[in-house]
Amino acid sequence: MGKAFVTDIIALTSELASDKNGRRAILYLLTPTSTRHFIPSTLSILAASADQARELGTSKKDPAIRRKELLAYASPPLLEAIAEKAEELVRDPGSGLLVQEVMLYAEGGESAN
Repeated sequence: MGKAFVTDIIALTSELASDKNGRRAILYLLTPTSTRHFIPSTLSILAASADQARELGTSKKDPAIRRKELLAYASPPLLEAIAEKAEELVRDPGSGLLVQEVMLYAEGGESAN
């Protein structure tokens, strides 16, 4: 999934960050069950879909392990995209919120200093 979907989403970080619906794709990678970013009806639909996938056995991996792998795959390019356009992103309130969430939930990014 990382190579198939996440790569495409992360490649468009700068464009998606400035779009209300585009941000949701990135936020879903970071915080898929956040009531801060997703309305309850959306969360219930996502939960029902996840339950159905689990029942059908569409994935061999535990959902928590898959989520951790996807987050690890997405984090470095997200952090890099934010570092490149930080000033521009924080000027917009929505994009600034995305920057905050990436800084809170992305893995890695520790300074070498």
